[in-house]
Amino acid sequence: MSNKSLLRLFLSVSLLLFADMVWTHGNDALWNDEIYTLRNFVFKGLPGVLWDYHVPNNHILSNVFHWLWIHLTGVTDLGQLLDEAWRIRIWPGLLAIATIYMVYDLGRRAIHSLGGAIAVVVLLTTLAFGNFALQVRGYSLSMLLITGLVYGAFRVLSARATDRVSIAALALSVFGLLYTIPSNLYVIAAAGIMLAVLLGKSNKKTVLIAFAAMGGGALAAVALYLPMLDQVTGNEYIAAGRSFRKEHLDLLKTTLEHFLNWRFLLLPLLVFGWRSTRKGDLLRQQLALLAGIFLVPFAFSLVRGDTPPLRTYTVLIPVFALFIALTWSAAVRRWESRGNWAGWVHIGGLLVCVVSYWYGKQEIVSHLETTMSTFRYDQDLNYNYYQYRYAPNEEFDLFKQRAGAQATLILQRSEDHDLPVYLAHKGIAFLPADSIEVMMNKEKTLYFSTRFPQDFIKKMENMPGWKFDFLQPEPRYPRIVIGRRE
Repeated sequence: MSNKSLLRLFLSVSLLLFADMVWTHGNDALWNDEIYTLRNFVFKGLPGVLWDYHVPNNHILSNVFHWLWIHLTGVTDLGQLLDEAWRIRIWPGLLAIATIYMVYDLGRRAIHSLGGAIAVVVLLTTLAFGNFALQVRGYSLSMLLITGLVYGAFRVLSARATDRVSIAALALSVFGLLYTIPSNLYVIAAAGIMLAVLLGKSNKKTVLIAFAAMGGGALAAVALYLPMLDQVTGNEYIAAGRSFRKEHLDLLKTTLEHFLNWRFLLLPLLVFGWRSTRKGDLLRQQLALLAGIFLVPFAFSLVRGDTPPLRTYTVLIPVFALFIALTWSAAVRRWESRGNWAGWVHIGGLLVCVVSYWYGKQEIVSHLETTMSTFRYDQDLNYNYYQYRYAPNEEFDLFKQRAGAQATLILQRSEDHDLPVYLAHKGIAFLPADSIEVMMNKEKTLYFSTRFPQDFIKKMENMPGWKFDFLQPEPRYPRIVIGRRE
């Protein structure tokens, strides 16, 4: 099979994978963190976005764009987005498209067009990309900006010098990364260290100019943080801990496992691809840069003793995809003179990616079903409870239909910022969980919304004279339980 045919095949598969991502997550109901972001920052106006950092939930630059988006599209209140979440998800979707294009272009420039298409397939079959790319948070923007940083760094490595384009790419990417999520400082520092190592002592001027560009972008972001610097540096999520603990190594292990997602069969290609490059080659340096950007942030956490949430590492997904694609392409390039072997290896790699993607999606459903039945709601890179049968609109509409518009719902172990907002939007009265005992002494029929229905029913079965059942048999979050006095 010719490279042109393979290119068309990989691009066609990429289009289908992107369509699947949009179909799966394009209209996901807004979950707790998204609603908090919109209520407390975006809909509060631009001053609230720029100068309020009472929680790290404010991904400032991302929220500036979200504020602009709702004004450009005529969204005037949160209720519109509760009913039609796709209206706000279009923006991160556009950023995701830009990231896909940049990953393709970087792969194309480093190898060839097919290498770029391979990078896109790897990107889109990394389940965490689909899980986070359309969220109303700063992850999609961060993933785009890291590709800009890699673009600038690749350009510097290839020319062994800086020009206006590379300087602008480095400065703007660093500024955007830091002003979106402060913890992106780790990947920025990793890129700077790797550039210095790879350029070496013979390119001191180039290193200094690159550092100046990156430092200028960082200083601009820090200057904008100054009005609330205490909030940025004083929050609990960035506190240092005890260094060199097993948990820090587990961060790397778990992240790699989630990113690879059953694509372990590609690992021999990565090893052979690396060995196919020679020390000093541009491709070897590009691969070393990508590997450093990926690994060094984990080394920082190991030394500093912090254990950030796994979603912090979504920024590394494009870096991961590019490393896989470039080593894969480098390995196969060695076999291109040996008949059809190269084409068959490409097709085999494509099948590994697609099958792992399909299997991974099924495994996520199975995993979340199991954990939800054991009273645990996971949040990491692949397993997120709010992306599995999270349907507050449907569940609350059914509740109003079955129980009547005047019925009251008791919230039992729910999130603080999603279900109450949906209930208020639907005009449904609700009470906190501590009202259960009082209401059971007054009413004959009660309705409960709970995160852990099996656990809730098990505990409530001890109440004499009461029988409990589900509003509907199909499991959802939230799950409504009906209690009836016998």
